[in-house]
Amino acid sequence: MKYADTHEFISQFEPEISCSKSPNSVREKIKSSFKSLFDPTFDPTRLTRVERREMGITEQDIDWHNALHGPLVK
Repeated sequence: MKYADTHEFISQFEPEISCSKSPNSVREKIKSSFKSLFDPTFDPTRLTRVERREMGITEQDIDWHNALHGPLVK
């Protein structure tokens, strides 16, 4: 039975060092983590009545959407 040399399975590619990347990498990571918060969400109020009916969105769903995303009024 042959025993493998310890260097036999080492990859020929050098591992990528994370701190050698551009200095903006941390900033980009933070920006990408918050990206989902700033992306526009699905707005059913922009659909026509026919599209709403085909998707199964009722007028009550539209009212709830407007109430949740509208301005706060005291």
